[in-house]
Amino acid sequence: MSDTVMLIGSGTREHKMAKALDASSHVGKIVWAPGNAGAYSLDKVVKGLDYNQLKNPGDYLALAKETGVQFATTGMEQYLFQGMADTFRDNGIRFFGPGIIGAELERQKAIAKCYLTEWGVPTADFGIFASAEKARTHVFSEPPDKYVKVSGPALGKGALHGKDRASAFRAIYRAKSEFMNSAKLLVIEDTMHGTEASDHVFMNTRPPEGRNPVLLRQKPAKDYKRIGEIYRKDAAGGMVAKGDVGDQTGGMAAYSVPSFCTEEVSRNVHDRILLPIFSGLMDRGIEYCGVMYTALMIDNRGNPRVVEINVRPGSPESEVSDDGKDVYEVMNGVIDGKTGPEDAGLVKKFTVGIVLASGPIDGRPGYPDPNYKKGYPVEGLDEIDDDVDVLLGGVMSPDGGKTRITSGGRVMMLVASDKNPKKAKAKVLANAEKVRYPNKYYRDDVAYEEGA
Repeated sequence: MSDTVMLIGSGTREHKMAKALDASSHVGKIVWAPGNAGAYSLDKVVKGLDYNQLKNPGDYLALAKETGVQFATTGMEQYLFQGMADTFRDNGIRFFGPGIIGAELERQKAIAKCYLTEWGVPTADFGIFASAEKARTHVFSEPPDKYVKVSGPALGKGALHGKDRASAFRAIYRAKSEFMNSAKLLVIEDTMHGTEASDHVFMNTRPPEGRNPVLLRQKPAKDYKRIGEIYRKDAAGGMVAKGDVGDQTGGMAAYSVPSFCTEEVSRNVHDRILLPIFSGLMDRGIEYCGVMYTALMIDNRGNPRVVEINVRPGSPESEVSDDGKDVYEVMNGVIDGKTGPEDAGLVKKFTVGIVLASGPIDGRPGYPDPNYKKGYPVEGLDEIDDDVDVLLGGVMSPDGGKTRITSGGRVMMLVASDKNPKKAKAKVLANAEKVRYPNKYYRDDVAYEEGA
């Protein structure tokens, strides 16, 4: 018997999940809400539903009951912060994602940092401050080079680097003025040095009686958060950027598996990071059933430290980290406590993904500035090679899939795999040039650390 599954979200991460669910023999129908233009190419996605009135977990629950949903999941952290997982479970619908208490690990960085300290998990030295004045006093009394982070939700843009005291003071002012409620508490921490990586795990700290807790790892990945600096145009006139410079974004590119994530590093991450977090949650009686991804800093000796914890799949990291298994089977196995450590082997193929974004045009700024221009027709998708995965994000279709129009900052993601890093990257970049819309913007320096 096939299930009806609700997938909540609209980005490239959700398009990746929708494709995986569409391929599962256990899934009969997919209610992808609100979804994007990618829904029209998937046979199992229910078409014609009105998602315009969905504002909170209760609205989604009502739709789930109306459409006979048996299972639901989301990659949208704001709904997890509002207790969506608890709402669905309390009404008899299986949900893959942490409840409101587990979601605090991402919703409040101050709480996460305190937990990490309690559990002995390596992270940067830090202080927590409610007032800008006390934050400035702390910065003035400490050695320079700090990160100023808003404790609350900031869509991945709330980490501001203060390389000296003057820039740290400016970061404190910007955090308090720009992020408002999310910046009621500031976390000021020492800057960590090394190479960043992301580690995704499927986790269940409280399985059914008689079952074992589950900690199941996916492939590690490395992503690129900065918007970069334009340095050339591609064959289609798109703006091409490079460099870890410019504003923070939700993520512009990613690849997996990084060569610096050796077996020793992987073991260190498991023993020093993942197990203590997992055990700490169980010791505190915190139920956590879902994906957790930890952003890590790996030093030149292979020692990992936690940059932050996220309570849902990262984007663009998760788009390059899957291992080809039936994701619906895996999620249900984690819920039921039937998926064991023996399933956690890492696939060795090299996967590269780049985000095509809405760049500056006609005097208007580009993403991540919220005033980027959208509404442009997207062309060239039918020219993409069959072995390149097209994941739509900020793309809508007003006519049932016949045409596509940009509707967001991160428009789409192109993903390709190969045993050779250079070939995987070349494949993605060659296909990026085929996509056409007036303010196309992307970084082309993904995986430069691998010589690609």
